[in-house]
Amino acid sequence: MEFQDPSWHVDETFAALAGVGAALCATELPEDAEPPILRRTGSFLYLRLRRNDYTDAELGVWAARIEPFLSAGDDVYAFFRHDEVGRGAELAVAFREAVAGIRG
Repeated sequence: MEFQDPSWHVDETFAALAGVGAALCATELPEDAEPPILRRTGSFLYLRLRRNDYTDAELGVWAARIEPFLSAGDDVYAFFRHDEVGRGAELAVAFREAVAGIRG
């Protein structure tokens, strides 16, 4: 489930999602000043990284943020915004490399 309005980001919502095993989507929008808090409410972590572009350093920060979930055995699904030139696919490859670099 994706809830972009902050009014949904309350303990009751998180408990309801966890109660039925539904994943909460953590979405980072271009205008967000801070990255979203990561909460696994379902059997996997779900990310939508929606900025127009990410630097290698920013991808490294994201890789470090998801590493504890991966170390715990959780699956993480991360999606980048679609675009006309295929930058999302390039970012996905770079992100996978950043995660591999952290995990050794």
